[in-house]
Amino acid sequence: MELHAGQYQALIADLTAITDHLQTSAHDAYRSIHGPLWHGLHTLGFTGGHVLAQGDGASTLLLRPDAAEHQQEDYSARMTTLDDVETTTDAATVIRGGQGDYDLVINTLPIADVHLRDPARWSTRLHLHYAQALASIRLTRPGGIAAILATHDLLDVPNDVLRRHLNRDADFLGAIRFPSGFWRPQAGTDNVVDLILLTRTNDGPHRAGQFPPSAPVTLHGHEIAITRHYTDTPLHLLGTHDAETTPWGRPTITVTPNTGRTVVPRLHEALQDIATTAIEHELTTAPTGTIQTMWAIKAGPYVPDLLQIPGNAMKAPNPDLWMRPSAPGPDIDL
Repeated sequence: MELHAGQYQALIADLTAITDHLQTSAHDAYRSIHGPLWHGLHTLGFTGGHVLAQGDGASTLLLRPDAAEHQQEDYSARMTTLDDVETTTDAATVIRGGQGDYDLVINTLPIADVHLRDPARWSTRLHLHYAQALASIRLTRPGGIAAILATHDLLDVPNDVLRRHLNRDADFLGAIRFPSGFWRPQAGTDNVVDLILLTRTNDGPHRAGQFPPSAPVTLHGHEIAITRHYTDTPLHLLGTHDAETTPWGRPTITVTPNTGRTVVPRLHEALQDIATTAIEHELTTAPTGTIQTMWAIKAGPYVPDLLQIPGNAMKAPNPDLWMRPSAPGPDIDL
C-alpha cells in the first residue's frame, strides 16, 4: 500500500514514539503513585486477597525488589494486611487465572501513553484497550475492583458503545486523568492516560455506576470530545485540559499540570473522593479498621487460562504489532 506524505510522516512519528515507550522505563512514575493507589484501593474496600497485576509497571506496583528491570511481567499475587500475615498462602497457590478468581485486577494497557497519529493504529489500540478492560472485569469476582490505566479515548470517544458493553459487567466508580508526559518524558509519549476504577456486578450497572457521556468541549477554538466526568468532578483531573494541534489530523487533548501542586497529593485526594462517593452510593463497602499502607505479598508469574478469557484479550501483544506499517483498522464512529 502506497502512503502519501502525511501518512508517512504519521507512521514515522508513531514508530518513533512507540520505540521510545518500549525503551524507556516508567518505573519512577509507577513507584510515585504506589502509596496513594494502594491507600485508595483499601478505602474502596480492598482488604486483601487474590490480585492480578499486569502490563507496564506491574512489578513496581507490587513493590517487587527487582521491579526496575522487569516492567512488562505479569503477576498473580496473594496480599494480606500485616495483621494477617501468618495466613498468607504459598506463592504456588496463587497462580490462578480464571474468570471471577480475583479480588483485585490492576492492568496497565498497552502503549497507553503513546500519542498515536495513524488512524488505523489508533483504532486498533482503542479496541484492544476495550477488550482488555472487559477481560479485567470478568477476571474480577463480583464486588471486586478493577483498576485500569488506559488511553483517554476509552472515556472520551463520543460513541459510547464500548462503554455500554463494559457497563454490562461493572459499575463505574470513577476515573482520574494524569498530566501529559507524567509516565515518560519524551515527546510522543505524552498521550493522556486515565486511571479507571470499576467494580464487578452480578446484575448489571446501578444507576450511580453508569459511565458518564462524552460531550464536545471548545478549547482554544477547537471542538474536542471529552468525557463529562471531569467537568462534573474537576478534582479528578490532575491538571488542565488544552488542545494540541498536529499536522496529521484533528486536534487532540493534552493535560497541562497545574502549577504549585504535585501530582501525588492530588492523586491521593482524588482517590479518597472517589471512594467516599462510591460508598455513599452503595457501589462498594467501606473497610473496617485502620486503612493499610503496608501489605504482605506473595507473588508468582501469571499464567492465564486462555480458554476462560474472551478473545485471549489478557495475552500481552507482541510489541512488533505496533511497529507494522499502517493497515485498515476496525471502524469506530467518532
